[in-house]
Amino acid sequence: MVPPPPSPANGELINGLAVKYRLPTIYSLEVLRCSRGIDFLGSAHRPIVPNGCDLLDRILRDAKINELPVHFPSKLEMAINLKTAKAIGLTLSRTYLAHADDLIE
Repeated sequence: MVPPPPSPANGELINGLAVKYRLPTIYSLEVLRCSRGIDFLGSAHRPIVPNGCDLLDRILRDAKINELPVHFPSKLEMAINLKTAKAIGLTLSRTYLAHADDLIE
């Protein structure tokens, strides 16, 4: 059985262990964006599925996979937590930092 992915409920535990063992972390959930993870990469302001209830309804009514719409974010955003990078001794290049939409200090 595959364990569930990290969630905001256990984010602090994961972040604490990552800092303790000096491991960088990258999240795609915006709720973890300003936590102690190193990177956030994802669609911050728009949900990928604009109408989740409609999609769920279609799935529950046995829609075929090829009948379901595919949604992609129009823009991916990247935030870098400089405080956490420093805490684990990670040096980030200027090129890498230049790609960030947000630097969290």
